[in-house]
Amino acid sequence: ATHALAQALPNPYRLVDGWAKLPGDRQIGAVGDVDIDVDGRHVWAVLRCDAGTDKFGYECLESNLDVVIKFAPDGTATWYTSQGLISADSRSFTGQLNATSGGQCINCNYVRPTTVVGAAGNMTIVFDSEISGRIIWGSPARTVPITRFDYYFTRTIGDQRNDRMRGRWDVVLDYIPPSGGVGEYYGDVLVFNRVDRSSTADQSLGCRITGFTSSQCSTAAFDASGFYQASDGNHYLVVENTASTFVVYVVRMNYNDFEGVAKVCSRSVLVSSCLNNSSIRSAPVRGSRSASFSFVNTGSGPNSSPNAKSAETRAGLKADGGSLSNDEVKARFNIDLSNVPDAELQTAVQSLAD
Repeated sequence: ATHALAQALPNPYRLVDGWAKLPGDRQIGAVGDVDIDVDGRHVWAVLRCDAGTDKFGYECLESNLDVVIKFAPDGTATWYTSQGLISADSRSFTGQLNATSGGQCINCNYVRPTTVVGAAGNMTIVFDSEISGRIIWGSPARTVPITRFDYYFTRTIGDQRNDRMRGRWDVVLDYIPPSGGVGEYYGDVLVFNRVDRSSTADQSLGCRITGFTSSQCSTAAFDASGFYQASDGNHYLVVENTASTFVVYVVRMNYNDFEGVAKVCSRSVLVSSCLNNSSIRSAPVRGSRSASFSFVNTGSGPNSSPNAKSAETRAGLKADGGSLSNDEVKARFNIDLSNVPDAELQTAVQSLAD
């Protein structure tokens, strides 16, 4: 009886065909989720970027379409934006929320939007990490946790971490002589544009770019290979350096940057033996993503504009620039070079020879 009474309560909403309207000619694709705003009048919806079934599961990967949209009671899509400077410590942002509706769709003729400054009051975003934070908004103030959602081609941790490597990475190596003195900085540019899943450990394959003005591998041959090792959480990158040496990177990779060390290893010894050998010193390295997977494959997609004046051909990183012993690497980066995956490293070397 209680259930029957619950179903008999009046429904404050009604079905209206064609109620929701997006700017221009954009059509509403598959809807991932819908929720009613706390005011009981507006509707929030998660749309899947109008992608077809061939992109199911990662419809919004490198898409510039809006994903989360708020609809006003008349069905008009409304966007809330804010602008201003982030805090000095880069941990928070506070600003007014401006409401914008109407306007043009992407690649459509210009239509002037309607903007109401401060329509939604003030809000603060606190960045707790590179992928999580909090929005503090409303009166009385409400705190809503937020998490960056990452779209991947596959769903296992190993696949996700290998897919993460795809794109262009700009790398800086800090060469400080073991005896101290004036150090030097060297740059490297690496592009990974495919993943080979035929081996036991998936290998990300790509090339070393010889200048900062390129983002695409120029030949079918690969001179850079890498993989993610789940047992220690490290990414290992093996790069052809000179006729007699490899550069081996061991790094902790985030979504858009990595940090770790590099060693220049002789081709005449096993890469794992080189990494195990504390007398072969390591150079600290930092890398940042400078172009997306889409950009390195097609020339179109998110990227940073390279500076043509920076282009130069390098003869290879020198072998005597490392400053850190294996114990120092472990203390500074929590990377244990005495225990590295020998078989997977040999597979990476072999993939460069194939």
